[in-house]
Amino acid sequence: MDAGKMEYAAQEIMNLCRNNVMLNLRFMDRAMDRMPAEAGDRRLAICPEGLVYQPAYVIRQFAACRTEMNREYVHCLMHCIFLHMYAGPQDRLYWDLACDMAAEAMLMEMDLPFLKTSETDRRRQILAGVREQLPALTAERLVGWLKEREFPEGQMELWVKLFHADDHDTWYESEPQDNPDGQEGGGRDSPFQAMTAARGGLDAWKEIAEGIELDLETFSKEQGDTAGSLLQSLREFNREKYDYASFLRQFAEKEEVMRIDPDTFDPVFYTFGLRTYGNMPLIEPTEYREDRRIRELVIAIDTSGSVQGELVQAFMQKTYNILKSTETFARRFRICIIQCDAEVQDAVMIHTEEEFDSWLAGLTLKGFGGTDFRPVFARVDRLIEEGQLPHLRGLLYFTDGWGTFPAVKPAYDTAFVFMDTDCEAKVPVWAMKIVLNRNEMEGV
Repeated sequence: MDAGKMEYAAQEIMNLCRNNVMLNLRFMDRAMDRMPAEAGDRRLAICPEGLVYQPAYVIRQFAACRTEMNREYVHCLMHCIFLHMYAGPQDRLYWDLACDMAAEAMLMEMDLPFLKTSETDRRRQILAGVREQLPALTAERLVGWLKEREFPEGQMELWVKLFHADDHDTWYESEPQDNPDGQEGGGRDSPFQAMTAARGGLDAWKEIAEGIELDLETFSKEQGDTAGSLLQSLREFNREKYDYASFLRQFAEKEEVMRIDPDTFDPVFYTFGLRTYGNMPLIEPTEYREDRRIRELVIAIDTSGSVQGELVQAFMQKTYNILKSTETFARRFRICIIQCDAEVQDAVMIHTEEEFDSWLAGLTLKGFGGTDFRPVFARVDRLIEEGQLPHLRGLLYFTDGWGTFPAVKPAYDTAFVFMDTDCEAKVPVWAMKIVLNRNEMEGV
């Protein structure tokens, strides 16, 4: 078969895959429009401009199994919907396998004939075993589970081959960048990261994921459990993953800071005065501007036996790094840090960055008993009554979520912060829930 005929045949196969998805999973229409398929030199890969496939590979897969390309096409759509390619530099072996297993888990749950292949039963059996240890099979949870697991010789390679569909090289490739230190390995950001600002790729896929969730609210009722797991995963993905730095700013309030405010400065009057009257500007830059700064904040740490010490350290370090790097602290601030299991074990009030540095350096957790959240709120209420926290806007509570919550909403905003491995826990309706990525925390 010559190249022209081969490309035409491959294009028809890809069109057939698209039609099959439209017939069975019509809520995927926006995702397919955002990921047009074009022939190229890669076997099968998600690129910033769309899905690239090698005609010979598509024809070979279709000839071996009529439904194989359906499965690989939807597999790629799942990567895009859950933003797997935007994760940035990772341990490739584990992250690639975790993403492939997460994508296949969604396909297994749908249980649609047009997605079944000769290896479906083997994949289903493996994922069923993993699900006994990990309730929700998301890539973020799977990668941590895979790293902690000791695989028998050859099993890891077997799983990589079994769950593999598309080439992930494009997730990691980047153009060479100048390195100021003269060392090799300058830029390692994914091209998806680099092109996000220019093409709106990340934001576009986030909107698509939210749109699919809305469509699924109706689709799942019509189709029973077909899309139930996908809907549940999207709800968690869309509503419980936040930009933690942006979230922390919710606890800030307006404060005047000594800094030139270019937004209120009119250069026309300034230069007119200098030109007309010599050294006499008619208006000068404003020396103060309004910023939002955190004046008071309570950070509570669950020190029960089920909470890991290294994750507490990582959470506190990450929170502090964000507060420092974004200049979120007010000139005078109070950060109350409380350790509590079933009762308050330690409470310290911090007023300066130096005190925070010293506290972090000597952090020692106290407790390791059961879990009761109520003593923290009682202590905070008492501090407010005593005038030690007169401007408190909010409380962050780092926990695994398994404990007794207060029955009444406090007078300040409250957010319970979880690692992604613990996010099945429920919080009261009056509280916010924040889920942080374990791998991101490990990189602090």
